[in-house]
Amino acid sequence: MLWQHIVNALHFRRREILGGVAMLLTIILLVIANILASRGVFNHQNRQDSIELTEYEAFEARMAHIDSLKTRKYRNYDITRHTNTRQRDENYFRNDIRSTPAPFDPNSIDSASLVKMGVSQYVAGNVMRYRRKGGVYRTPEHFSRTYGLDTEAFEKLRPAIAIPADSIATKPKFTNIKIDTIIELNNCDTADLMKLSGIGSYTARQIIHYRTSLGGFYSPEQIKEIDGISPKAIDTLLKHSTIDTTLIRRININRASVGQMRRHPYLTFDKAKAIYDLRRNAVSLKNVEDIKNIDIITDADIKRLKHYLTTK
Repeated sequence: MLWQHIVNALHFRRREILGGVAMLLTIILLVIANILASRGVFNHQNRQDSIELTEYEAFEARMAHIDSLKTRKYRNYDITRHTNTRQRDENYFRNDIRSTPAPFDPNSIDSASLVKMGVSQYVAGNVMRYRRKGGVYRTPEHFSRTYGLDTEAFEKLRPAIAIPADSIATKPKFTNIKIDTIIELNNCDTADLMKLSGIGSYTARQIIHYRTSLGGFYSPEQIKEIDGISPKAIDTLLKHSTIDTTLIRRININRASVGQMRRHPYLTFDKAKAIYDLRRNAVSLKNVEDIKNIDIITDADIKRLKHYLTTK
């Protein structure tokens, strides 16, 4: 009887057993954590943080030193007007106009003469580059916008600036197009197209891509179908291009699959499928005009597609 009471006293429910196990595991984990902490395992992260902080402070000190050097080196350089930070002697950027110079034409004076006046080498170089690109100084105020020329230096130079009328008249407006340049649109590449005014690399790639999709151009007017092309580029191409229609790549509608036909910009999937069905029912198509029997193909479609479709 006594034994039975002891067994009943030691009997635990499932929930009580799970609670006891959880408590036991918690105690074990706390003991292990205490042992590891006493051995310095968790101090590793603190040491790592300390190392990173030291490195960051050293980096900040180096940057402060570099900034101080820049301040001393360019103390006379107007950083608000210029962004050139090449390691140059400070005299390279400094304008030092000590007296009123002799009259000069900024459209013809050489760089050495500008430097003798007290203009910095930086400004003189910018003047030469501007003129090499076809630029023309038409007024003294125009000259004042030269990169590196500060207001004080310009005011000293203003009385000496003399721009004769013939200096302006004889300077042609800069253009990168030759008067006799003619581009054959079905055989040109992007380099050829970029010789024309108003055609950059992006526009040239767009033209070549659309030409490839079509199989070639049959008229310069098709340039207008290109998304995003500028009116200036269109006008230039209409005046300076020619078309060789023998270079057009045609689609044989008696052999081409629906997928091949639908890739053409002038054909939708429905129109390509209709041509395929007509061909299958008629065994073969004798000429391109046969697709007029398809309801969804209009006369306007025929007018464009006849340049790209063939039955042979």
